Amino acid sequence: MSELISRLNEALEGRYRLVREVGEGGMATVFLADDLRHERKVALKVLKPELSAVVGGERFLSEIKTTANLQHPNILPLFDSGRVDGLIFYVMPYVEGESLRDRLDREQQLAVEDAVKIAADLAEGLDYAHRQGVIHRDMKPANVLLLDGKPVIADFGIALAAGAAGQGRLTETGLSVGTPYYMSPEQATGDTTVGPASDTFSLGCVLYEMLVGDPPYEGSSAQAVLGKIITGEPVHARRRRPSVPLHVDAAIRKCLERLPADRFAATADLARALNDPTFRHGGDETAVSGKVNRALAITAFVLAVALVWSLVARPPEATTSGSVTTFSLAVAEGREPTTSLDLSDDGRTLVTTLLGETEGVELWIRDLDDLGLTRLPGTAPGMVPAISPDGQTIVYYAGGELRLVSARGGTPRSVTPARPTRPDWGDDGYLYFGALGGRIARIDPDGDGEPEPVTAEEAGAAHRDVFVLPGSRAILYTRVSRGSPEIWVHDLGGGESRMLTVGAKPFVTPTGHLVFGTMEGLRAMRFDARALTVTGPEVGFVEEITSTELGFPYYVLSDNGLLLYWKGGFADDEFVWVDRTGLARPVESGWSFMAGGADQGWDLSPDGSRITYRANGESGYDLWVKEIEGGPPTRLTFGGPPDWKPRWSPDGTEITFGSRPDSLGWQIWQVRADGTGEPEVITSSDVQLSLGYWAPPDGEWLVMRTRGLPNTRGGRDVTIIRPGIDSFPTPISAGPDEETGPEVSRDGRWIAYVSDETGQFEVFVRPFPDGRGGRWQVSAAGGTMPLWAHNGREMFYVDLEHRVVAVSIDTRNGFRVTGERVLFQLDASYATRLYRWTSGLWDIAPDDQRFLMVRSRDLPAEDRPQLIVVQNFLEELERLLPD
Repeated sequence: MSELISRLNEALEGRYRLVREVGEGGMATVFLADDLRHERKVALKVLKPELSAVVGGERFLSEIKTTANLQHPNILPLFDSGRVDGLIFYVMPYVEGESLRDRLDREQQLAVEDAVKIAADLAEGLDYAHRQGVIHRDMKPANVLLLDGKPVIADFGIALAAGAAGQGRLTETGLSVGTPYYMSPEQATGDTTVGPASDTFSLGCVLYEMLVGDPPYEGSSAQAVLGKIITGEPVHARRRRPSVPLHVDAAIRKCLERLPADRFAATADLARALNDPTFRHGGDETAVSGKVNRALAITAFVLAVALVWSLVARPPEATTSGSVTTFSLAVAEGREPTTSLDLSDDGRTLVTTLLGETEGVELWIRDLDDLGLTRLPGTAPGMVPAISPDGQTIVYYAGGELRLVSARGGTPRSVTPARPTRPDWGDDGYLYFGALGGRIARIDPDGDGEPEPVTAEEAGAAHRDVFVLPGSRAILYTRVSRGSPEIWVHDLGGGESRMLTVGAKPFVTPTGHLVFGTMEGLRAMRFDARALTVTGPEVGFVEEITSTELGFPYYVLSDNGLLLYWKGGFADDEFVWVDRTGLARPVESGWSFMAGGADQGWDLSPDGSRITYRANGESGYDLWVKEIEGGPPTRLTFGGPPDWKPRWSPDGTEITFGSRPDSLGWQIWQVRADGTGEPEVITSSDVQLSLGYWAPPDGEWLVMRTRGLPNTRGGRDVTIIRPGIDSFPTPISAGPDEETGPEVSRDGRWIAYVSDETGQFEVFVRPFPDGRGGRWQVSAAGGTMPLWAHNGREMFYVDLEHRVVAVSIDTRNGFRVTGERVLFQLDASYATRLYRWTSGLWDIAPDDQRFLMVRSRDLPAEDRPQLIVVQNFLEELERLLPD
């Protein structure tokens, strides 16, 4: 800390001299300092660096100005603010004495008269600020200073500045605006537009604590506290301290109403009620039965989920049956469900993925006892995490391998190559996982040995999503082949494998129930762990659950009976024409479809009259063709494995696409655009291919992109071949760098592609088909998804800020970039911004004035994603499937 003081003293020379650190809060570190210009002591507060990174310095300083002119005897003024040496600071008077928090820690309870006087004074100060349009948002005893016994509110508007500047991103860093014991229900559920009533609630909590000695809502963790706040459990100060007057108790209960509209209209009204012995609210304490208990038994994890994503769009509702509680959280528009979730066995720890500071997503973890969410640096691009039984270690998939990282953070370490499927921990010390080749394998994570195969490799089938039974006697896993996925069991002692039932993603509960997913939802059967068989009937208990097209459900279940699953959440897509200013209009009003994930794709026919695209139908993701000027879509492929990335041949008669029959792997296929004939495979490469199309203008060359591994770097290359002429494909650019998004110019002279050879993805151009004749970098600050204009004088790309950039080019004597300009910004609804690995995610009309794109349609509020949490779920299984 002395180093920081020296650093600040040097930066603030002539203005302030820091003397010593006097405290630290959730948002800032506080120093006693000398104001050299005015010769006075001040409290200089330095915003936490992690908070500064989220809110942005200029925005914070701009927002804090709204509090600088607050002048009231019960409000501590703001003297100064600024930024030096990368640190944001603000300055307030230094108050000799103690805070209300200090006094409560010492005395526990205050005299009723003192507590009421302090609360009334604070209410007057808050009322003044509210009339100026300023909300405190973090009223608590620590922010009340006692100056000669008179209360003064400190840090007024600091939380507002941080919240407004952060624009809702604070929860993604684990920082939050507000303190759990004093948060209003609207703050606890993630509402960023709280009003004066939120301060009223917090002040009611402070008054209750001054009288009783404890906050009104207590729990073993921050989330438990917030659970009680949200459910609106009534509190009565008179029960804990009978000497509290009836009107004071009534005033507290009105402050603590769950709905803001039911609280005092203004804090000045609270001040008057505290001095009015006749004031009553909802019946006095003598009329209240001691048996009143409206609280729902909502697990603290519910609040953890709500604060992890800031997803809550409306107050949550809960239903109970016995001790089973179901809790539904609506989520904000633009959020989509994720399968990358795991709960610890005791349900106390959550690990998930969120967008991180590096490319891709990182792991984030939250413990029940912590309010904040903690990022695990260096875990990008992590997915399908699993928490160890002791909760200390997380295994996850990234970079084509399993990796381990401590739940407390640190440097991840590699374990073994793997596939991106759910791993599991055995109590025999082994990690069980989906190995390369499609089988389940295991490895000692602390050893240096090689993986040991567990299940036998099968041609045309893959084993994934393993679950290890207690005692590590056997494993359950999902077997995926051409038909529906199946749940299989493998005896680790005898080596026998057999099918149990049709379904995916198995979980065996301590109560002896097998839970799994199907296209119809979550289902369960009784499971005999000794005989390794299922017994009795199969029952369905969750029908509306988000699942993949193969029936893999988005759910996670803990040993203590906490069930978490997604419901709804995927909006339909629509084709739109987007002009050069970014103005969009639907290609055809009322026409929508579901494009699917990263393997989606579409293409405009050479004459601009038809679209080929991938869409989800009754039998999975197939390819379709539609006339732009009307007429119904025509289906080109039927069932089987999902198809993706269709591309027109230069003459408009054929469509190439990717598909993956189990016997061939990832290869390129072709089908006639008029729907006649059968699809046929046109490649037979040992290398897995994700994209292939015939290059213009004559279709002599087949342009291909190798698949690589999902969410990993390496393995993606652009190659070309003339089938029937060349024996082997020719790489466009040899080397270890990632190469993707190949697009051949309309005249067939040039090929654009994306490479990370500079350290980030940029757009490059080479001559076509001889890529050795030169190389030109087109983008300078990041670029992806190149697209050629028809006129030969322009090309386009999407930069790393999701903006469409037009590039002027001159190709008369070689290739030359003559200028570029940003056309418009893409918002989150456009699929063109999502995937850097591919091409064919946008196109341009023959007149070069309109782009063909796909965007997500707005979902009605009732159809938006919901996170469903069920507590004590094992009780429901026992009711449905008794022993």
